[in-house]
Amino acid sequence: MLAGIDEFAASTRINRYERGIHEVDVQTAQHLAIVLNVPLAYFYADDDQLAELILAFGRSVSQK
Repeated sequence: MLAGIDEFAASTRINRYERGIHEVDVQTAQHLAIVLNVPLAYFYADDDQLAELILAFGRSVSQK
């Protein structure tokens, strides 16, 4: 997998991250951000509205 996660364990690991069972280490989060083309801060936003603002800002900066 492009994010550096073993493809056999990826589905389970991502699901556990999404459900809050495990926390993603910063290095893995950085890999995911690169693969998904989102700012790292996107993953740490307190709510969806802030995440969308971070995403929009990141895209506007990368276009310049």
